[in-house]
Amino acid sequence: MQMLSLGCLFIILIVKTSIVVEGGHAGCGEGLRCTCANGVMDCRGQSIAQFPDKVQIRNNTRVLYLDQNSITSLSMIPKEPTLQTLSLTNNQIKTMRYDAFDNLDNLKILKLNNNSIRVISDDVFEWNPLKLEVLYLDSNELEFIQHFLFYDLEELTDLYLQNNKIIFVHPHAFLQLKNLRTLRLDGNKLHTFTHKWIDKLQPNTFSTLRVDNNPWSCDCDMNYSLDWLSNPKLSQWFHDLVKSNPPICATPKSASGKSFKDLNKDETMGQCDMPQITGISKPCMPKYYQTLLLPCVVKNDTYPVPIVSWTAPNHDVYRLNTAINYDGIEVHADGSLLIQNLSIINNGSYTCNATNSKGYFTATTSITLPKKIPETKPDTHKTAKPTEFTLPTQTPESDATAVAHKKCPARCQCISRHIDCSGDGSDGSRRPMTDVPDDMPEDAVTINLAGNELAWIGEQTFTKFHHLEELRLDDNLITDIDPKAFSRLKILTTLTLQHNKVKDLPKNLFDNLPKLIVLVLDKNELTVLTKKQFDVTPVEVKNAEKGNDKEVAGLDSLQWLYVRRNFIETIDADTFDNMPQIKFIHLESNRLLRLPPAESFPPAQLTKIFVDDNNFQCDCKMEGYRTKIRKGRLAKPDLFGDGIKCSSPVELYDEHLDGISHELRCNAVAGSNEDLQNRPLPVTVGEENTLRPEKFGSYWYLLYGGIAVFAVLTLVLFILWRTRGSFHVNSSRSFTEGFSPLI
Repeated sequence: MQMLSLGCLFIILIVKTSIVVEGGHAGCGEGLRCTCANGVMDCRGQSIAQFPDKVQIRNNTRVLYLDQNSITSLSMIPKEPTLQTLSLTNNQIKTMRYDAFDNLDNLKILKLNNNSIRVISDDVFEWNPLKLEVLYLDSNELEFIQHFLFYDLEELTDLYLQNNKIIFVHPHAFLQLKNLRTLRLDGNKLHTFTHKWIDKLQPNTFSTLRVDNNPWSCDCDMNYSLDWLSNPKLSQWFHDLVKSNPPICATPKSASGKSFKDLNKDETMGQCDMPQITGISKPCMPKYYQTLLLPCVVKNDTYPVPIVSWTAPNHDVYRLNTAINYDGIEVHADGSLLIQNLSIINNGSYTCNATNSKGYFTATTSITLPKKIPETKPDTHKTAKPTEFTLPTQTPESDATAVAHKKCPARCQCISRHIDCSGDGSDGSRRPMTDVPDDMPEDAVTINLAGNELAWIGEQTFTKFHHLEELRLDDNLITDIDPKAFSRLKILTTLTLQHNKVKDLPKNLFDNLPKLIVLVLDKNELTVLTKKQFDVTPVEVKNAEKGNDKEVAGLDSLQWLYVRRNFIETIDADTFDNMPQIKFIHLESNRLLRLPPAESFPPAQLTKIFVDDNNFQCDCKMEGYRTKIRKGRLAKPDLFGDGIKCSSPVELYDEHLDGISHELRCNAVAGSNEDLQNRPLPVTVGEENTLRPEKFGSYWYLLYGGIAVFAVLTLVLFILWRTRGSFHVNSSRSFTEGFSPLI
């Protein structure tokens, strides 16, 4: 009994000690006056300037408050598997590294409101936090929301973007957010409303939707969305949600003060002006390594409000929402172009293009750099901010041009050279197209044909669209694509073909796409990836930087490759050889048994390879990977993020490859290709199609579990028997005295 009492006292002391440590400051933000209790670490108002460098997060922290500090940038946060809420409000954050949140596997709430964030690159939310449910970005300085910013945050339910300076939201920016119930876009500078932002979301789940307090221009750009707004079957849920805070037209005068619900086409059709550039930068002769600002002034009170873009000497096209893809380039909301760290590649003519639904207006200026390039580059680290030269403007030369757009095809929407012919039924017709319209304007910058019933793409389908930058062919029935289908799209930057029936990619399909940055092939029927599919023919072009010829090929600029939810079993060793700039490769939810040799992945720019939900067979053919990962010999230590998980053999199921300490065997009992093919397959493409060995693996778990339980019970009964016997022989006290009866 004394031993029992001492044991209980010891346990109580341990519990009390743990409570004191949890409630006190021990190990709670060393050097800071933080408080830690019940999994909450509070470091608010500590004048912290650097995070995570100056903040040591306590183990088992669920909620971390870093509000009201002086943090200006975010780098990679250390792995914190228990962290679910991170609050960084009221700091001075301007920039976030691409890997800032990569280690936060279980983060659900992220608060970044009341900071100075102007731009967020596509890759910030790509790897993590994929379980994010609530994201606060309100009260920052965001000017645009690009296509793929939230593409991977499929669990997101609440998104707060109010009180920024947003003037552009990509029509499909929220397309993947099927669980969204709160969307705040109020208090921005949006002028053109499009129902494409919301019409593919789930109306019955929405609780909050606000788009009020924006300077809405109710002009001819709204005609297509007006059909949706005036159709109760499609938009009544929208009008109900915004009833207490209705969006109101600010311009033109004929519609000013009216709510969207009260608009009619007579009012919007009457306002459709041609854009006009009234001032363009004078030609200049700057010095190398300077920072230069080229203004482009568009006539005020023009409706629809024109969108400004710049075309560089090498034919790159810079827009407000795409300039982040180019180092040292920014396009401001007022249309001016900022070029940092001038080099010979910036030498030449620059064309400013102002576009709206009526037409477009172009004007040209030039930059002439000295013929002699300085031998040494200035040390930019010694200068806090490079000198910015803003050039004076002049009236456009006589070669400036104004071109009216052609008529938009029936059942399509044409806004500022953006053509939307998606067959989603949002216009009320619900009649998908079986052929690509042949009367789309040739000067189109983006074309959306998603949600139709296109079965093939021919050689001549897109030959006339020399200005095309983005092409969406998602959610069709495409099985065949001509090898030359995209051969004329030399400035295309984004191509999406997800959720089709493509079983193979013809050789040289991507031959003439040197500007392509994003390629999406998710939810198709590909079974292998080979070099032939991504084969390209190099072409000699003039190298402006060195003054000689250089070779460029079709995938020289590719950075994002998505091939998720296909049926891929193998990848050839040289598949990615023609992708020198690739940064992210998505291979999730396929049937991969193993990966090609590590050397097959280009090491220069590659940041992450996503391989979750595959069927990796951890045998001797994966030994090379196991060794390299454990010894840190990969190009990047976290190249595979959370690691490669084994599906077979059974005894290694769900184990991480780098966690296996013994050498992998060749004769391991594992699922072969034939075994995997005999397992049940998914009914439809695009659903979860990962095959797992649960069917036979569970039997092993039951067997081992049964043996363990039997052993424990046998040991307990033996101890009780021995204890009962010794009490009867050596003690006058009953075994049951002071205890509850066993039976």
